[in-house]
Amino acid sequence: MLKRLSILLTIALMLLPAFAKKPDATQSTRAKADYLYLEAERQKALGNPTLYMQLLERAYNLDPSQEYLGFDLGFLYMTLSNSPKGYDLMKRYVSSSVSDKVSASLFAKIAERLNRPDDALWVWQKLDSIYPADPTILFNQANNLASRRDSTNIRKALDIVDRIETTSGITYMTAYTKASLASSIGDTLASVNAIKALIAENPRDPNAFSIAGEVFQHMNKLDSAMIFYNQGIEIDPVNGQLLVARAQLNDILGDSAAFDRDIFDMLANSDLPTADKNEYIRNYVAELYQDSLQHPRINRLFALMTERNNRDAELRRLYSSYLYLIEDYNGATEQLKMLAYIEPDDPDNLVAIEQTLLMAEKPAEAVKHAQESAQQFPANDIFPTMEGYGLAQLKRYPEAIQSFTRALELVDSTDQSRRSSLITSIGDMTSSAGDTIAALNYYEKAIELDPTNLMAKNNLAYFITLSGGDLDRAEKLSYETIIAKPTSSTELDTYAWILFKQGEYKKAKDYIDRALAFLEDDSADVYEHAGDIYFFNSLPDEALKFWERAGELDPDNKLLHRKIAARTFLYK
Repeated sequence: MLKRLSILLTIALMLLPAFAKKPDATQSTRAKADYLYLEAERQKALGNPTLYMQLLERAYNLDPSQEYLGFDLGFLYMTLSNSPKGYDLMKRYVSSSVSDKVSASLFAKIAERLNRPDDALWVWQKLDSIYPADPTILFNQANNLASRRDSTNIRKALDIVDRIETTSGITYMTAYTKASLASSIGDTLASVNAIKALIAENPRDPNAFSIAGEVFQHMNKLDSAMIFYNQGIEIDPVNGQLLVARAQLNDILGDSAAFDRDIFDMLANSDLPTADKNEYIRNYVAELYQDSLQHPRINRLFALMTERNNRDAELRRLYSSYLYLIEDYNGATEQLKMLAYIEPDDPDNLVAIEQTLLMAEKPAEAVKHAQESAQQFPANDIFPTMEGYGLAQLKRYPEAIQSFTRALELVDSTDQSRRSSLITSIGDMTSSAGDTIAALNYYEKAIELDPTNLMAKNNLAYFITLSGGDLDRAEKLSYETIIAKPTSSTELDTYAWILFKQGEYKKAKDYIDRALAFLEDDSADVYEHAGDIYFFNSLPDEALKFWERAGELDPDNKLLHRKIAARTFLYK
């Protein structure tokens, strides 16, 4: 018997490989899909989005039963193009796995963004049934209902907020939400009660009074809002948020003195971060600076703030920008010098000083400052450039050419745009010095380096016209500039003048009229050209007026004054 049993066991062991269970094909497919998914995530982490998408698509197509793969793929499609297919893939996963709070919440947010509130509400309600004490889910559900804007759904939202308060207590968020929702359906009593409950819960917290004031202001109960703001400030006199809120309310009420008081108090004494204060100053100035009657208010503000924050670079930058805008170039220069003292390693501050000195028509000071700056930053091409502009303003053209040439030597050889700009400046100085032929060569070289250099094209076109050169080429060059800059009086004037030289008098008048319409500063050249063009359009009286305006600006132009005296156009 034992022998037979031994034989049977031997036979069984021999047969085992033949009857062993084969690997499940589904398990094999799933394993491959899992591998592809892991590799996709690795490529995503490495910053290879295209490969990530390809691997994710392969993984999902291999095993669509793994719906989480479809969710990730759907989210990727939605990120790229708001694809309906992506939305459906995400919805499919969430429908079967709504307990995945993170994924379900993400899908609900996307549904709301795509204006599918019913899909979102279904998710929030399902999540609520699974996680009934989660305030975030409850708030999202309430917001979804409230967004429908009808009283029935808003009351449902209010009931949800009541649930939150039952479990979490009265918070700023619940009180503000309840008050706002109640106000939106005209339930003033419920709105007031929500605020009273908040303040009863936080009688010494200024933030509660800030919320109360905001709610009452939204309800257009401005007197009540002011009372709450005042009470909050009594508790915390340096509360920047409350001071700003009260200032804005005073602005609405038209009380400029109270508005200034709160703004000044907030800037001088509140607990707001310096960056926030500077942002308020920027907005304050932007609103008021165009009215010259408001400049004393703004100046008092800056005087106060710079006294209290003497080394605040951003404040000095704001102050100098404001002074520059109102054309107080001397004041702007002083602020910029303080800024350069605070930030000595920033060359931009020095450049700003030189630009402001030039605007103040102090070219000698600008030249001196640029030379000193060049000693501090010898490798920076901007300072010999600024020196060149100052020398040009002084009409010291040969020296200006030398300055621009030094700048050109410092510029990166690959910076074709910058090199082209400097060569254009050298051409300008050369023409001002009286060498028109050499200037033309510089403009040609500038355009060769940078075909988009509109200034060089405009100047080349103008000097070709003056020298009696190829007017067709000049017209083509000039036309390119007015296409690119259709509201620039300089380019329009050049084009009009070329048309005049071509005998296109009516067309020239159309363009000189456009140049005059966009002219920001008086120009003797533009007015003289206008006079010539109007004369050849049989409008001699108007032509004389333009010549006379040009003559006032350019008393040394002998030909122009002969035209005025003769009341007619003269060639020489």
